[in-house]
Amino acid sequence: VGESYITISGTAKVFAVQGGGRSSGSVSTEGTSTSSTYVTVSGSSTVFYMVCGGVTDGRVNQIKSYYPVGDSHVTIRDSPTVNDVYGGGWDTYNNPVGYSTRSTTVSIEGGTIQGSVYGGGFRGPVGSSDSSVQAVSIEITDGTIQGSVYGGGKGGDDPLRDDSGEKIALGDAAGNTTGRAYVDGDISVSITGGVVQG
Repeated sequence: VGESYITISGTAKVFAVQGGGRSSGSVSTEGTSTSSTYVTVSGSSTVFYMVCGGVTDGRVNQIKSYYPVGDSHVTIRDSPTVNDVYGGGWDTYNNPVGYSTRSTTVSIEGGTIQGSVYGGGFRGPVGSSDSSVQAVSIEITDGTIQGSVYGGGKGGDDPLRDDSGEKIALGDAAGNTTGRAYVDGDISVSITGGVVQG
């Protein structure tokens, strides 16, 4: 797949947004791949859960030159309301191997982020073996972030559970992935406007 463009605008209300990716293939083969993803949330729209640069269905592939998502770009502008923002991917596998996203760019130009902003992924590693590639770039020029700003990512339990704690997702999605949402490479964070309350 070449590039993907996703725009949430107007008064739209969605649960979550992911830019691209998905299948990672087997241990020795390549799965689907998106070279670049562009996610824009604008207007007075609402994202109740999170915005991610991509989503990976079990990053078990050991071919280091393969990335389910190459370069992700996430932009929040105007006056939307978003819970959490991740430049990297949401990995549904509890023990990902290798990178789910090569590099991420996050631009906050307006709106209200009720949670936090992460340059990395949710449960998904970000980075490259190429030292010339900027792994994460975050630029905040406006808007209100009620949580904090992190250059890295965030691990944690599988969110697809019901109130009793039973898994909704099938397969190997369960399990705490803290330590797997790492960033391998340089991180740049620039805050020239807006409010960070965390």
